[in-house]
Amino acid sequence: MSPRTTPLHAFHERHGGKLVDFGGYLLPVQYAGDHGGIIPEHKACRTAAALFDVSHMGRSRISGAGANEFLAHLLPLQPEAIKPNALKYSFLLNEQGKMIDDLIVTRLDDQQFMLVLNAARKDTDRKVLDAALQQSGLELRHEVQDEETALVALQGPKAQEVLASLVPAAASLAFMQGTESTAKLPHGEVYAYVSRCGYTGEDGFEITTTANHAAALADALVTAGATPAGLGARDALRLEAALPLYGHEMDETISPLEAGLAWAVPKALRQGGAFLGAEALAQAFQAPDALPLRRLGLIAEDGKLARLPARENAPLTDKSGSAIGRITSGSFSPTLNRAIALALVSRDFAAAAEPETTQVLAEVRGKQLPFKVASLPFVPHQYLR
Repeated sequence: MSPRTTPLHAFHERHGGKLVDFGGYLLPVQYAGDHGGIIPEHKACRTAAALFDVSHMGRSRISGAGANEFLAHLLPLQPEAIKPNALKYSFLLNEQGKMIDDLIVTRLDDQQFMLVLNAARKDTDRKVLDAALQQSGLELRHEVQDEETALVALQGPKAQEVLASLVPAAASLAFMQGTESTAKLPHGEVYAYVSRCGYTGEDGFEITTTANHAAALADALVTAGATPAGLGARDALRLEAALPLYGHEMDETISPLEAGLAWAVPKALRQGGAFLGAEALAQAFQAPDALPLRRLGLIAEDGKLARLPARENAPLTDKSGSAIGRITSGSFSPTLNRAIALALVSRDFAAAAEPETTQVLAEVRGKQLPFKVASLPFVPHQYLR
């Protein structure tokens, strides 16, 4: 099957995007031009504002009386406690308490929620969601809005300044808040739902608009000062922020506790609930030592090969050569000027590891390269608090 395109496809081509198949969509790895390239795009996000196309992600709207009750039975979440236009990070679990996907839930009003799903998992998620809807007996509506809308992310310390010129209401948003508004474009105002969260560690916004206005919105954001940025910069930024990525640090064999995501489960639900996987998740909280893995951060030690990244699934050993785990994400960090990585390692090794002191060896291009355990995140978060 040929990869699909997003509503910003023409925008990517105009800006010289190097397009690749990512999760079944054609998306830019990087752009051409004076400000293009992974390093310049990464720098733009850390120092100014970068614009990412994330329209490949799934957008599902759940609406109707009983939406609170339904989500409380689907996710380890307390939907009734979410204020209107607030966002919450959560995940969809299987019966073993492992992760089918992670997602963002936005309460739009008393009877409407928006779920943003990972592109590679959205079809699987929706099968689970629709099966749960059918079993619930509730009169709810599930709308898939992937085709009629587009989603872009504006990230960086100047993101508010850039976006406020088009959507003045954006400046009043707190972290993990959203608002329904309009964006002022040269040809007139268009619909925009703006939220303030992000995945780069920088302050940032996500803007949902209608598909037919997406390219014009992106052009206006670039005119206002944003730099188009692709998957290459996005991955390095995400890793510097030590944010887990589905399919790397998370999958259907990994518990939220192993992935370092226990914080996302409300305390009232850690001992059980009515949601999918509740019993198994409660057992994990009651006996965390029974879980075999833990997430760990690694940074390359000084040396000629310190910039050479360890890639996904590269095996890890301790100094004595005993296997301890594997790399889940690895990249060169432009901010730190050396390789960094996230890994899943044995619980016992993680419990004894000390940041900046404990050394591990990662297999990179047939060599055993030294890394040290690192404190996370690698680069401090700059979210608005």
